Amino acid sequence: VRGILVVCNYAGGDARQYYTQNWYSTFMSLHGFAFIGSKGNNSHLASYQTFLRAVKQFSLDSRHPELVNAPYATTGFSAGGGFASRLLTEAPERVIASVPVGARINFDVFKAPDTPTAIHLVYRHALSQGSRRTPRGSLTRCLSRIARKGRGIAG
Repeated sequence: VRGILVVCNYAGGDARQYYTQNWYSTFMSLHGFAFIGSKGNNSHLASYQTFLRAVKQFSLDSRHPELVNAPYATTGFSAGGGFASRLLTEAPERVIASVPVGARINFDVFKAPDTPTAIHLVYRHALSQGSRRTPRGSLTRCLSRIARKGRGIAG
C-alpha cells in the first residue's frame, strides 16, 4: 500500500462506504492506495486525534504496518473539506494532495506554496471545460495527477 485516500464526511454524513464510488476506487486502484472514510460531527482537532488512532488500528488490523507512515490524499465537502484542510495543516509533510470542497483552506497557518495546490488544479480544469462547477471526475484526475508527480512521473 503506497498511501491512504482520506475521504471526510459532510456534517452529519457518513463517508465510510465511499470507496465503492467509481472515482475513488479508480484512484485507489491506479495508485495503490488504501481508503479511510469518516462519520461524525466532532471538532476538526478531535477528529484529527481520532484519525491518527484509526490509522494506527487500521495498520494493525490490515497487517500493513507501512500505513502508519503512508502519505495521505484527502478530500471532503463542507465540514469534510474543513477536515481535509485541517489534515493538511496538521501533517503537511504527509499530505501529498488535499482537495477541500466547499470549505476554506487554512493557509493562514503556514505559507502558501508557490506551485498550484490541488484545488487550484481542479478549479482550473473546470474552467477549461467551460464550467464554474467542478465535475466529480475532475477530483480523480486531479488527485491522480498529483500522485503521479509525487512519484516523479510526468503528466
